[in-house]
Amino acid sequence: MKTKRFIQLLFSALVLFASFNPSLAQQQPDFLMAKYVSNGLSPTIVQTIKLQANDPQEQRKLLKDIGDHKFFYTLIYNTKTQTSCYKLDSINKVEGIVPAGNSVFVLVDAEGNFHGKETFTGDEYYFSGNKGNLEWEITDEKKQIGQYSCTKANLKNLTGTSVWFTTDIPVSAGPDIYQGLPGLVLEVEAVFEKTDLQSVSFSDAPEEHNAEALDAAYAKSKPLPISQVFSLKNNFIQMVKQQLETGKK
Repeated sequence: MKTKRFIQLLFSALVLFASFNPSLAQQQPDFLMAKYVSNGLSPTIVQTIKLQANDPQEQRKLLKDIGDHKFFYTLIYNTKTQTSCYKLDSINKVEGIVPAGNSVFVLVDAEGNFHGKETFTGDEYYFSGNKGNLEWEITDEKKQIGQYSCTKANLKNLTGTSVWFTTDIPVSAGPDIYQGLPGLVLEVEAVFEKTDLQSVSFSDAPEEHNAEALDAAYAKSKPLPISQVFSLKNNFIQMVKQQLETGKK
């Protein structure tokens, strides 16, 4: 009888302990799933159009068309292995709008190595790098995005690129290559694009993402190191800025 009573007390204690221990009472789902949308309405593009287009009606139409030309993405992050897949789902095209470029996919492994595919100024190429290649400057700037308190960080490798991340969702992931921060990236502001989080959820069963097929295509490619990609983009940004300055004179 004493043994039976001891087992009952032990079981009750374990149940009580589990009710106060979230890691035992409710295990975290295996996958975070985030939906993003990207378009060309970056602060730089908006400012440029306002300076270049004198007709207000033309200005409004151009801004609307650029905003309506959208790229839709899904990020699937494995909370156990800390690997992720970011892929393009669909494009809402607007006739006459030619964006500077867009991401096609980015895969990240458990060691922080990433590789992917993107288009830029008409070229399509594969690239590779590591989270450690990304030089982040975390600022004191804060803002609220939906229900999340966010902090601004600047990517020093790439001219005019900043993100907003939240430690409310403490996963080191985000859209495209924007990884390595102490929280999920919700918003990206680059020179030629702006990317925003649409929704985020946790699940034990992720959507099909065909990472194996993406990996197979990448294996046949000759990827550019991410440092070279940064150089190409920074040079192009500098050229565009010089042309805009010349046009003002």
